[in-house]
Amino acid sequence: METVDSRHKIVIADDSPLYRKLLQATLAHENYCTLVAQDAREALALVSEHRPAILITDWEMPDVTGVELCSLVRQENGSNTYLILLTSNAEKELPDAFLRRCVFHFIEFPEKDLMARIVRVHHPDLDQRLLDQTLKAFYAVREVDGLRKRPSTSELIDWIAVLRRAGIASVELEAGMPFLGALLKREQDLIAFAEATSRGRRPRA
Repeated sequence: METVDSRHKIVIADDSPLYRKLLQATLAHENYCTLVAQDAREALALVSEHRPAILITDWEMPDVTGVELCSLVRQENGSNTYLILLTSNAEKELPDAFLRRCVFHFIEFPEKDLMARIVRVHHPDLDQRLLDQTLKAFYAVREVDGLRKRPSTSELIDWIAVLRRAGIASVELEAGMPFLGALLKREQDLIAFAEATSRGRRPRA
Protein backbone atom coordinates (compact mmCIF):
# COMPACT_ATOMS: atom_id res chain seq x y z
CA MET A 1 0.00 0.00 0.00
CA GLU A 2 1.41 3.40 -1.00
CA THR A 3 2.00 5.79 1.89
CA VAL A 4 1.80 9.57 1.66
CA ASP A 5 4.76 11.63 2.85
CA SER A 6 3.72 13.94 5.70
CA ARG A 7 5.18 16.84 3.70
CA HIS A 8 2.32 16.39 1.25
CA LYS A 9 -0.45 16.21 3.86
CA ILE A 10 -2.68 19.21 4.53
CA VAL A 11 -5.45 19.40 7.11
CA ILE A 12 -8.38 21.66 6.18
CA ALA A 13 -10.55 22.92 9.04
CA ASP A 14 -13.69 24.80 8.04
CA ASP A 15 -17.31 24.57 9.15
CA SER A 16 -18.45 25.37 5.60
CA PRO A 17 -18.84 22.29 3.34
CA LEU A 18 -18.56 24.60 0.33
CA TYR A 19 -15.12 25.91 1.23
CA ARG A 20 -13.86 22.52 2.35
CA LYS A 21 -14.78 21.11 -1.06
CA LEU A 22 -13.24 24.08 -2.88
CA LEU A 23 -9.93 23.80 -1.03
CA GLN A 24 -9.81 20.05 -1.56
CA ALA A 25 -10.36 20.42 -5.30
CA THR A 26 -7.72 23.15 -5.59
CA LEU A 27 -5.05 21.26 -3.65
CA ALA A 28 -5.77 17.98 -5.44
CA HIS A 29 -4.37 19.54 -8.62
CA GLU A 30 -1.05 20.01 -6.79
CA ASN A 31 -0.97 16.35 -5.65
CA TYR A 32 -1.50 17.10 -1.96
CA CYS A 33 -3.28 14.66 0.34
CA THR A 34 -6.04 16.62 2.06
CA LEU A 35 -7.71 15.67 5.33
CA VAL A 36 -10.85 17.60 6.24
CA ALA A 37 -12.36 18.60 9.56
CA GLN A 38 -15.56 20.51 10.20
CA ASP A 39 -14.48 21.83 13.60
CA ALA A 40 -11.45 22.31 15.84
CA ARG A 41 -11.88 18.99 17.67
CA GLU A 42 -11.69 17.01 14.45
CA ALA A 43 -8.77 19.13 13.22
CA LEU A 44 -6.74 18.53 16.38
CA ALA A 45 -7.30 14.78 16.09
CA LEU A 46 -6.13 14.77 12.46
CA VAL A 47 -3.05 16.87 13.24
CA SER A 48 -2.14 14.57 16.12
CA GLU A 49 -2.52 11.43 14.02
CA HIS A 50 -1.07 12.53 10.69
CA ARG A 51 1.43 15.31 11.57
CA PRO A 52 0.62 17.28 8.40
CA ALA A 53 2.90 19.85 6.80
CA ILE A 54 0.15 22.49 6.81
CA LEU A 55 -3.08 23.27 8.64
CA ILE A 56 -5.49 25.56 6.77
CA THR A 57 -8.26 26.85 9.01
CA ASP A 58 -11.11 29.30 8.77
CA TRP A 59 -10.86 32.25 11.14
CA GLU A 60 -14.46 32.00 12.33
CA MET A 61 -15.72 28.60 13.43
CA PRO A 62 -18.20 27.58 16.15
CA ASP A 63 -16.89 26.92 19.66
CA VAL A 64 -13.18 27.40 18.86
CA THR A 65 -11.87 30.08 16.49
CA GLY A 66 -9.14 29.52 13.95
CA VAL A 67 -6.69 31.56 16.06
CA GLU A 68 -7.44 29.45 19.12
CA LEU A 69 -7.06 26.27 17.06
CA CYS A 70 -3.63 27.40 15.88
CA SER A 71 -2.55 27.99 19.47
CA LEU A 72 -3.71 24.49 20.44
CA VAL A 73 -1.83 22.96 17.50
CA ARG A 74 1.33 24.82 18.50
CA GLN A 75 1.05 23.49 22.03
CA GLU A 76 0.62 19.91 20.83
CA ASN A 77 2.65 19.79 17.64
CA GLY A 78 5.35 22.38 18.28
CA SER A 79 6.54 24.19 15.18
CA ASN A 80 6.37 21.26 12.78
CA THR A 81 3.10 22.30 11.13
CA TYR A 82 2.72 25.51 9.17
CA LEU A 83 -0.50 27.38 9.94
CA ILE A 84 -2.66 29.26 7.43
CA LEU A 85 -5.72 31.23 8.57
CA LEU A 86 -8.34 32.27 6.04
CA THR A 87 -10.97 34.96 6.44
CA SER A 88 -13.27 36.73 4.01
CA ASN A 89 -14.55 39.14 6.66
CA ALA A 90 -13.46 42.55 5.40
CA GLU A 91 -15.39 44.35 8.13
CA LYS A 92 -13.48 42.96 11.11
CA GLU A 93 -10.09 44.38 12.08
CA LEU A 94 -7.43 41.76 12.65
CA PRO A 95 -5.73 42.10 16.06
CA ASP A 96 -2.34 43.86 16.00
CA ALA A 97 -0.82 41.15 18.19
CA PHE A 98 -1.83 38.55 15.63
CA LEU A 99 -0.58 40.56 12.66
CA ARG A 100 2.84 40.97 14.29
CA ARG A 101 3.23 37.19 14.36
CA CYS A 102 2.19 36.39 10.82
CA VAL A 103 2.76 37.08 7.14
CA PHE A 104 -0.36 38.79 5.80
CA HIS A 105 -1.44 38.08 2.22
CA PHE A 106 -4.48 39.69 0.60
CA ILE A 107 -6.18 37.61 -2.11
CA GLU A 108 -8.06 39.56 -4.76
CA PHE A 109 -11.65 38.58 -5.48
CA PRO A 110 -11.70 36.04 -8.33
CA GLU A 111 -12.10 37.26 -11.91
CA LYS A 112 -14.84 35.72 -14.04
CA ASP A 113 -12.67 32.98 -15.56
CA LEU A 114 -11.50 31.73 -12.18
CA MET A 115 -14.99 32.04 -10.72
CA ALA A 116 -16.34 29.91 -13.56
CA ARG A 117 -13.85 27.18 -12.59
CA ILE A 118 -14.91 27.47 -8.95
CA VAL A 119 -18.57 27.14 -9.90
CA ARG A 120 -17.75 24.05 -11.98
CA VAL A 121 -16.35 22.35 -8.88
CA HIS A 122 -19.78 22.57 -7.25
CA HIS A 123 -21.96 22.38 -10.37
CA PRO A 124 -19.96 20.30 -12.88
CA ASP A 125 -22.95 19.68 -15.18
CA LEU A 126 -24.24 23.28 -15.19
CA ASP A 127 -25.44 24.45 -18.61
CA GLN A 128 -22.88 26.86 -20.09
CA ARG A 129 -25.54 29.42 -20.97
CA LEU A 130 -26.85 29.57 -17.43
CA LEU A 131 -23.30 29.76 -16.09
CA ASP A 132 -22.52 32.74 -18.33
CA GLN A 133 -25.75 34.50 -17.40
CA THR A 134 -25.39 34.00 -13.65
CA LEU A 135 -21.78 35.17 -13.67
CA LYS A 136 -22.73 38.27 -15.66
CA ALA A 137 -25.55 39.09 -13.24
CA PHE A 138 -23.47 38.26 -10.16
CA TYR A 139 -20.63 40.62 -11.01
CA ALA A 140 -23.10 43.35 -11.98
CA VAL A 141 -24.87 43.04 -8.63
CA ARG A 142 -21.52 43.40 -6.87
CA GLU A 143 -21.09 46.77 -8.62
CA VAL A 144 -24.31 48.26 -7.26
CA ASP A 145 -23.59 51.43 -5.29
CA GLY A 146 -24.47 51.45 -1.61
CA LEU A 147 -24.32 47.73 -0.89
CA ARG A 148 -23.36 47.00 2.70
CA LYS A 149 -22.37 43.41 1.89
CA ARG A 150 -21.52 42.46 -1.65
CA PRO A 151 -22.40 38.86 -2.55
CA SER A 152 -19.49 36.44 -2.24
CA THR A 153 -18.59 33.11 -3.81
CA SER A 154 -20.76 31.14 -1.40
CA GLU A 155 -23.82 33.25 -2.26
CA LEU A 156 -23.21 32.65 -5.97
CA ILE A 157 -22.94 28.88 -5.48
CA ASP A 158 -26.12 28.84 -3.40
CA TRP A 159 -27.98 31.06 -5.87
CA ILE A 160 -27.17 28.75 -8.77
CA ALA A 161 -28.28 25.75 -6.70
CA VAL A 162 -31.63 27.41 -5.98
CA LEU A 163 -32.11 28.36 -9.64
CA ARG A 164 -31.45 24.79 -10.74
CA ARG A 165 -33.80 23.30 -8.16
CA ALA A 166 -36.51 25.67 -9.36
CA GLY A 167 -35.94 24.63 -12.97
CA ILE A 168 -34.89 28.13 -14.06
CA ALA A 169 -32.70 27.94 -17.15
CA SER A 170 -32.24 31.65 -17.89
CA VAL A 171 -31.70 34.83 -15.83
CA GLU A 172 -31.55 38.51 -16.71
CA LEU A 173 -30.26 41.41 -14.67
CA GLU A 174 -33.47 43.15 -13.55
CA ALA A 175 -35.45 44.11 -10.49
CA GLY A 176 -37.43 40.88 -10.66
CA MET A 177 -34.38 38.66 -10.94
CA PRO A 178 -35.32 35.25 -9.45
CA PHE A 179 -34.23 34.44 -5.90
CA LEU A 180 -32.28 37.68 -5.50
CA GLY A 181 -32.41 37.08 -1.76
CA ALA A 182 -29.88 34.28 -2.20
CA LEU A 183 -27.34 36.90 -3.28
CA LEU A 184 -28.31 39.88 -1.13
CA LYS A 185 -29.04 39.04 2.50
CA ARG A 186 -29.71 42.53 3.90
CA GLU A 187 -32.88 44.54 3.40
CA GLN A 188 -30.98 47.75 2.63
CA ASP A 189 -29.01 45.95 -0.09
CA LEU A 190 -32.19 44.67 -1.71
CA ILE A 191 -33.53 48.25 -1.65
CA ALA A 192 -30.29 49.58 -3.17
CA PHE A 193 -30.52 47.04 -5.99
CA ALA A 194 -34.19 47.82 -6.64
CA GLU A 195 -33.44 51.55 -6.79
CA ALA A 196 -30.50 51.00 -9.15
CA THR A 197 -32.67 49.08 -11.61
CA SER A 198 -35.88 51.11 -11.32
CA ARG A 199 -34.27 54.55 -11.66
CA GLY A 200 -32.28 53.69 -14.73
CA ARG A 201 -28.96 53.33 -12.85
CA ARG A 202 -28.63 49.83 -14.19
CA PRO A 203 -25.59 48.01 -12.77
CA ARG A 204 -22.79 47.43 -15.27
CA ALA A 205 -23.12 43.88 -16.59
